[in-house]
Amino acid sequence: MASDADHQEFDLESKRITVNVDEVTDKIIENLIGVKGKSKSSVVYQIVKDWIDQNSENMLNNWGVNFSIVRDQILSKYKKVPEEGMLINQLIKYFETIKSITADELATELNLEAKQLRNFIFSNSKKLKDAGLKLVYENGKFFTE
Repeated sequence: MASDADHQEFDLESKRITVNVDEVTDKIIENLIGVKGKSKSSVVYQIVKDWIDQNSENMLNNWGVNFSIVRDQILSKYKKVPEEGMLINQLIKYFETIKSITADELATELNLEAKQLRNFIFSNSKKLKDAGLKLVYENGKFFTE
């Protein structure tokens, strides 16, 4: 489940949603200002966030919405790729002892998402070759040439 630490650590992008509520709901939200948030907007945000946190299993069972996967997909956008030179050096060291590895395994070793790793390797193939590492990608695996 997402925690406030997730939001603080990654400065998640905010999305605006407009909601119409009846007069009773509006009054309840108003009365929760200071308890659940500092404004109507923050109260509604907190109520929705709490509901999702408390109902993530029901969301999966009833509607097939896997909260953990959705959260991980969003947070993966915020993972930072290590400094270019450092990552190239790490790749060279890994491939000194192995001939091939799946993109998923290598990404896990480097604490990256597989997509980030593939994008890095594809966009830096010349730099990798210049550093003595020529990689080929086939069937989800990286091979040295």
